[in-house]
Amino acid sequence: MGEVEGVQVYQEIMHNLDEIVLFVDAGNRILHGNVAAREALYYENEELAGRPINEIIHNNEEHHHRYQWQGNIYRKNGTCFFAEFKRITVAAGEIETIYLIRNLEKEKKQEEEIKKLQQAMKELTQARQSFLANVTHELRTPINGMKGMAVLLKESGVLQEQQDSIDVMLSCCSNMERIVNDILDYSKLGNGKLELVEEPFSIREWLQGIMSIQESVIRQKNLACSYMVDPAVPQTVVGDGYHLGQVLGNLLNNAVKFTKEGKIIVEMLLKEKKEHQVVLSVAVSDTGIGIAEEKLEGLFESFQQVDPTITREYGGTGLGLAIAKELVTMMHGEIGVESKSGIGSRFYFTVVLGYVEEEGKESVEELVGTIEKEAVPERLQKLSVCMEFESFEKAEQIVHQLKELWKDDKPLWSKQAFRLELALRKQKQEQIVERYEKLVAMVQQQSIEEKVR
Repeated sequence: MGEVEGVQVYQEIMHNLDEIVLFVDAGNRILHGNVAAREALYYENEELAGRPINEIIHNNEEHHHRYQWQGNIYRKNGTCFFAEFKRITVAAGEIETIYLIRNLEKEKKQEEEIKKLQQAMKELTQARQSFLANVTHELRTPINGMKGMAVLLKESGVLQEQQDSIDVMLSCCSNMERIVNDILDYSKLGNGKLELVEEPFSIREWLQGIMSIQESVIRQKNLACSYMVDPAVPQTVVGDGYHLGQVLGNLLNNAVKFTKEGKIIVEMLLKEKKEHQVVLSVAVSDTGIGIAEEKLEGLFESFQQVDPTITREYGGTGLGLAIAKELVTMMHGEIGVESKSGIGSRFYFTVVLGYVEEEGKESVEELVGTIEKEAVPERLQKLSVCMEFESFEKAEQIVHQLKELWKDDKPLWSKQAFRLELALRKQKQEQIVERYEKLVAMVQQQSIEEKVR
């Protein structure tokens, strides 16, 4: 194929493009344009021929050194539109330069519409934030008033039946406070107004404080509740203790609320430790009503409830888990759930915190806490928690202490503790369960005999 034929084929291709194409000679005069050029610029082909390119692209000489730029392109009637220009030097026959021009007017209008929409959404969000802040503030005033008057009334010396009614009033006020706080926190999170603080705090004292808030309800419902902290977790961590407590408090509150009988277990483990940071894993397990597998999806979304009947029976806004997820995400962690209907649930999350290096380690006695339901010796209860989470090293330490404690006055117990210690060391699950149950049976039998005597 000759050079002239090649140019003709090239021009034929250009004529079929949707973009505007202008063929220009060495003197910067238009030779001709494609169909799209004639339609967009309102010129017939013979009208385009011979016109200086500067009539179409004003101040074109300013861009003579550029391959691509954006600006206005002018029509025959003097109007213009915004476009993107590409200049290609070909030097083939009469054609020196080819201009490829793309109309950006629609895109520009779309960008302007998007900006207007974004501004409107911003104003709407600000109005919503202001409205929620004012409403929640106004709601707190009557709630606090009712709560204060109910407390004064209860302390004034009323009948037991009236005290029960006052307790219901106080419980309703607390629920209303929780709802108001959830709505305000959700609004702050949605608008990026909530900021986390970084300050040191004792993680074990923090956990004990969270557990103590639920202790009275746990005892009223006659539930067993245990909590455990991995000894490898630093004593002092750096982060937002208040909002971290909000996450765990929400999960623990749900566990207590949805568990009528059985137990609740809170576990904190060290997942990863690196320079100046730790990744903590926290889990809350319960033997409550559980959640069907098909209803787990979307559980952490806003205003999401597993079942409308749950809302009627147990209350809540459906915001607690959504807020927990947002807070965990802000702490560079993840949150999830494992559950089966009628069996129970296990909610878990991870967070990244700073830590303060300190000498010395906590004893096992300080690492395992228990809110007891049954008259089982405290150390055996702690041991049960450790074994349930397969924390064999901590369990072995407790058993060793028991063995030494019973060595002189209870040799049979000490011998059985030693057998359990060996099983824990080898991590043989069946032997561990068997020897633990035998040890508990020996202790309980002694307790029964003492009561009979």
